Amino acid sequence: MGEAGILAEDDRVELIEGELIAMSPVGSDHIASCNALTHLLVLAIGDRGIVSVGNPVRLTRRSEPQPDFAVLKPREGYRQSIPRPEDTMLAIEVANTGLDYDRTIKLALYAKSGIPEVWIVNLLARDVEVYRVPSADGYASCTRAGPADTLSMAAMPGVVIPVAKIFAWRAVSVTCCVNSEWGSWRLAADARSAAGGWNQTACGLGSGCPN
Repeated sequence: MGEAGILAEDDRVELIEGELIAMSPVGSDHIASCNALTHLLVLAIGDRGIVSVGNPVRLTRRSEPQPDFAVLKPREGYRQSIPRPEDTMLAIEVANTGLDYDRTIKLALYAKSGIPEVWIVNLLARDVEVYRVPSADGYASCTRAGPADTLSMAAMPGVVIPVAKIFAWRAVSVTCCVNSEWGSWRLAADARSAAGGWNQTACGLGSGCPN
């Protein structure tokens, strides 16, 4: 749709059964979980697949949803055409306010199109629903993975994603130091699990942390 000039690049809508549907707004929890998943998926999958973040998958001429993630088979030609169901090994929806919509409308479309596996990351329950074995009637298999569990991809054995790491808010405590005598900067980052953001502390050299 973007290629045809129907939509601008920043329009948050997706084509569902011939209708343009506004996508749910995203908050900090959604963004943090997507950032964590991007990191985890890219490290786990490496060169065996392509991690497509927030991009459309063309299921039919009437449906072009934009899952939060699609893990694609590596091949040439993605510059010329949007990925199709046969290219997609895994679709992932990160859901909060749009959870019911993802579980019903979008999940049914993914199953009917033959996408072999779908994960719905439930931000409310802090777990992940795993759907497999698609058919025109839906997915025959549905399991739930909690914080103590790990996720694996049916199409890519060896990929292991700890559920707890999806929901861990990795804040960064940063110490910024300015040494005026040498005119140098020192930036030390200490990743820690916390619910805050950037934590700036004085370096003890009398300059404090710059803005």
